[in-house]
Amino acid sequence: MKRFLLFCTLSLVSVGAFPLVVSAAVVEGGKEYTLKQGEHINGNLYIGAGTVAIAGTVDGDLVVGGGTVLYSGSTTKDVLIAGGTVSIAGSIEGDLRVLGGTVTIGGPVHGDVAVAGGQVRIESTATVDGDLLIAGGDVRVDGPVRGNIISGGGSVNIDSRVGGDVLIAANSVALEKSTQILGDLHYRAPQKADIVEGASIEGRTIYKESRKLAEIGTTSFRESLFAFLSLWIILKFIMTALVALVIVLLFTHLAEEVIEQAIERPWRSVLIGFALLVSIPVAAGLTFVSIVGAPLGLLALLVYAFSLILAIPLGALMLGAQTLQYISKEQALPITWRSALLGVFLYTGIGLIPIIGWIVQYALILATFGALSHFWNEYIWRNR
Repeated sequence: MKRFLLFCTLSLVSVGAFPLVVSAAVVEGGKEYTLKQGEHINGNLYIGAGTVAIAGTVDGDLVVGGGTVLYSGSTTKDVLIAGGTVSIAGSIEGDLRVLGGTVTIGGPVHGDVAVAGGQVRIESTATVDGDLLIAGGDVRVDGPVRGNIISGGGSVNIDSRVGGDVLIAANSVALEKSTQILGDLHYRAPQKADIVEGASIEGRTIYKESRKLAEIGTTSFRESLFAFLSLWIILKFIMTALVALVIVLLFTHLAEEVIEQAIERPWRSVLIGFALLVSIPVAAGLTFVSIVGAPLGLLALLVYAFSLILAIPLGALMLGAQTLQYISKEQALPITWRSALLGVFLYTGIGLIPIIGWIVQYALILATFGALSHFWNEYIWRNR
């Protein structure tokens, strides 16, 4: 029941915005999940919980979705985390990708790091062996980065050693006294960076003036509209990706049945989806003429809205799974976090294409909406 409520909540939020899972993989969910120090997971670990604490070892990939995520363990492969508050103090052998409100990274990462959040801190105890990509309202980098830094946000402060180039687009840029950039510095900001005495840049420094984000639109409606639409697309992408990940982690069986049905009978699913899209609101509206039928009509509309919301991330997941299946030449349909993220990315990109892109998106939604109705029908008959 808790998983179902979590699923419903994330699905409803999305409308306001957004390797195969083998037998060795472990899927966990609930209110809380803890992997204690000394405990070991031999394989991939997928978690969806309100509070997540990882202090043990994961010999594989780690994928986490939660309200609060505390990571102090070790992972031999890649780590993907989405949460409200994320704190990372452990070691990661592969790449790290994080989406959160407040993100703090204080441990070693041997691959690349990609972070998006309101407040992002790369502490002095952290090390990044690859490139660092950060987007946030308030960004601070104190730990050494062996590769390049690409950052965008409200304010960006750097006080560390950078082995490559630094590219920044922000409202304000500051380089503190311990900063050492071995490559070039390219940045866009309303005013020149505050470079404290002692900071060094061995390559070129290229500055381009730009207006503050808050000022965009005060003199140009077109720029304001573009900024708003860009933010809308990003938020929708993030929320759709979160719901798709929850589906993959906690409702894999549902996703497999719905997507396989939509792929096996695409035109049938699209036609059923279109028929239900039109007929259910009309039928539900007719029930409101009587007091007895009104509750049934309201229930029908709620199920209708929930299924339609669900069809969006399922359509994106279907697109990603088919794309990965085509690329990898696998027989089985890969319903994984990789196909979820790829699908949402492709789905969002297609939506930017006028007319044709919208038609493709509409067809994907109708196909999964129709297949989902078939799934609910079969589920009810099996459990009647």
